[in-house]
Amino acid sequence: MPKPMLLIILACQQPAPKDSGSTDTTDTTNTTAGTDSAADTDSGDTTADAVTGVEARIDAEFGTLVYASWQQHTAADAWVEYSFEEGSWLSSPPVSVTDGEQEALLLGIPYGVVVTLRVVSDLGEATATSEEVTIATDPLPASLPVPEVLIDTPTDQAPEAEWIFMSITEEGGGVTALYSDWWVFIMDRQGRIVWARETPSDSATLHPRIAYDGTALLIEEGTFWGGGFDFGTNSIVQRMTLDGAVSQVWSTPGLHHAYTDTADGAMVWAANAYTNETLEMLTAEGESVTIWDCKAHLHSVGLTGDCGSNSIYWHEPTDTFLYSFYSLFTMFEITTAGEVLRTFGPLETAWDFEPAESTFWWQHGGYYTEAGTLLVSTHLDEAGTETIVREFSLEEDSETLTEIWSFGIGDGIWGEYMGEPLRLSNGNTLHNTGSVARLREATPAGEVVWDVSWGDASSSSWIGRSTPVSDLYALVE
Repeated sequence: MPKPMLLIILACQQPAPKDSGSTDTTDTTNTTAGTDSAADTDSGDTTADAVTGVEARIDAEFGTLVYASWQQHTAADAWVEYSFEEGSWLSSPPVSVTDGEQEALLLGIPYGVVVTLRVVSDLGEATATSEEVTIATDPLPASLPVPEVLIDTPTDQAPEAEWIFMSITEEGGGVTALYSDWWVFIMDRQGRIVWARETPSDSATLHPRIAYDGTALLIEEGTFWGGGFDFGTNSIVQRMTLDGAVSQVWSTPGLHHAYTDTADGAMVWAANAYTNETLEMLTAEGESVTIWDCKAHLHSVGLTGDCGSNSIYWHEPTDTFLYSFYSLFTMFEITTAGEVLRTFGPLETAWDFEPAESTFWWQHGGYYTEAGTLLVSTHLDEAGTETIVREFSLEEDSETLTEIWSFGIGDGIWGEYMGEPLRLSNGNTLHNTGSVARLREATPAGEVVWDVSWGDASSSSWIGRSTPVSDLYALVE
């Protein structure tokens, strides 16, 4: 992150339930249009008997959310099949319905497309499919930057990353991007935006994330950056579903960059205090706790330096926080009681690196993988020439980080600020290069199987945190 200035299962495209009247394609996440199944049954039911009055509308706030409504005339398990590209049909989750008015929300639809939809009712011994209706989603907002997909090899990509939830600045070309307007959005693998929300102009959203329980978005409106200029005094984090419903708002004064929720409902964030930072917690019961003071710790071990962080990762198995400081080129592992267990970086009290040239610089987004390794986005060297990923094993006896894998060396991609790596279920790694807006997925062998760009380093917007999403329907009430 910038130097101190003047100081993500099956996708929601799930197959329609059995006997839906659709034929499975080779991609089990999609369904293909079939004949009206009501005509093929002996039940006497017709399409008109089961469903009438099918209509569609676009959400007033989110121009890609489509609501299908209809009149149900018999009890059934019902769902909506919908398509916006020829030969590919998606499906909303089946729900049990009775007689009366019904409505379903359709997700994963891009801006600026015509959607065809139909209601399917599983009547037990028969399946009835309604007439088809069409509706167009809103045009893409003019100020929302559009990505270009440079490489796309679906067969080698991780299945859980069907969509990516992330943020981006409207403007680029230098550190002033932080003070431009921000968007949070969800895009699919084809680079199509399927959901977006503009952050208020006096705020910035650098670290959007999926809530720990996987059922909502966490979106900060941080006033340290953006246009607020109040050192984060009025920063907040909101818990929001895709339909815009806000279920909780945390006041996070001093929020400088990163924050995280925990399994027990606490909110934890890095609070700026000019040249210092503290790690703050607001418990689920509403109690405010200062977990750790950076400068106080440095003084306790005979060190000095300014404290400015860029990421926080909560490690549930040990209930510790991996807290990364760009100003110190160092990460601290800290307990909820404020005890420092490990220090990684060039500080005198930190672990060693093996080999020595694998030392990380201006690191960002470091976290522990399920395999127990440390994965981090970092500058290649202290001078800064490339933004790469390094992975380390932790040798406890010798207090050494031993490099076991890297990605991006020699690729010539240089994002001076921000960045984040993420290990995916198939062993691939998703690398976000921050201030040069690029998102790449690489195999363990280093082959790039997905590459998305928002322009070159001189003019591209900045991208914030990026999280894979496997099921959009989990993110609505």
